[in-house]
Amino acid sequence: MELIVVSDTRLKVVLSPEDMALFRLAPETMEEGDEENREAFAHLFREIRRISGFDATEARVLVQVWRDRLGGCELYITILSSQKGGAGKGEREMRRLRCLYSFDSFDRLTAACRVLLSRAYHAPSDAYRGEDGRWYLVLEEDGDGADIGPLSVLNEYGSRHPVTVLTLLSEHGKLVSRGEAVSRLAGLV
Repeated sequence: MELIVVSDTRLKVVLSPEDMALFRLAPETMEEGDEENREAFAHLFREIRRISGFDATEARVLVQVWRDRLGGCELYITILSSQKGGAGKGEREMRRLRCLYSFDSFDRLTAACRVLLSRAYHAPSDAYRGEDGRWYLVLEEDGDGADIGPLSVLNEYGSRHPVTVLTLLSEHGKLVSRGEAVSRLAGLV
C-alpha cells in the first residue's frame, strides 16, 4: 500500500492486488454500499490512520476509485467533514495532526524530548530508528498543520518531514518507543 498526502483533507492510496485481498476489497463490488464493503473500508481507514495519521475513520468522506488492469486500484479519499454528522470547516481545521521530525543523533533526539517535556508536551509520541541511521519522533499537535507553533522549537534540533515519510519508516525503521516516547526519552542522558 502506498499513501500520498495530497492535502490535509485528501489522500491518494495505491493498492496492489495483494492489498485488495488483505483488506477484502473486490474490485467488481467495492463501489457497492453493503455491510461487507463498509467493514472493509473501515479496516482500511484504521490502517491508514495507524500508518500515516490521516484520520478518515469518523469523518464523512468521498472515495473515488480507479481500478487498474492488474486487479489493484487507486483511491482518492477526501474528508468532507470531520464528523459523520457534518461538522463545519472551522472544526476540521483544529483537529490533532501528526507530524514527524528526524534527528542526526540520539543525543539530539533526547535533547528535543527534554525541551518538549519542559513545555508540558504530553500528547502521544513514538520514536523510531531509521535504516538511514537517523532517529525519528512522531508527535501530535493541535492546529492546521502550519510549521509555526509549540513544536517549531524542534527545528533547532532536527528537521520536520511530511507525514508520508512515516509509511516508509513504519515498514523499514525500528520502533524504539510507542505512545510516550517524549517522556521516556527525555529522562535518558
